[in-house]
Amino acid sequence: MTTGELEKRINNLEKKIKTLEDIEDIQKFHLNYIYLYNNHQHEEMASCFAEDAVLDTGVFAVARGKEEITRVFREDIPTVNNWATAHVVVQPVITVDGNTAKGTWTMFLCFFDVDTPKGPAVRAYQALHDCEYVKVNGEWKYSSVKFICPWPPQLECRPKPT
Repeated sequence: MTTGELEKRINNLEKKIKTLEDIEDIQKFHLNYIYLYNNHQHEEMASCFAEDAVLDTGVFAVARGKEEITRVFREDIPTVNNWATAHVVVQPVITVDGNTAKGTWTMFLCFFDVDTPKGPAVRAYQALHDCEYVKVNGEWKYSSVKFICPWPPQLECRPKPT
């Protein structure tokens, strides 16, 4: 193997390692976001977004920009996120392209209802987090988050609003 071939091989390996490190960082970032959600740290969740990010919860109006997203986490999210709800994300599919990335996560929402005529009950829904990420000052942030529930759409199992 020539020096040139060896350098090329090392460069390719360095790129692969960097991509794997970015994927791992994004997974940790996203899992921390879900931890903040489950722990009702709504204000801290807003810090996960870039200044020009977009948030589509599927429940409230689409929020554009950090200020609007912060308002959603301060005022809207607490009205639907209570201690009888748990969010779990699995099966990330992440692609990285330099300082941007895309990811989809399967999400399970569990609602615990301890006050039913037949005793405690758990309802579970499958959803999707469709995300875009951007690296800002060396840290991954959301540039876009779209929450899709139910997912796949044919799993219409949520209760209808009354």
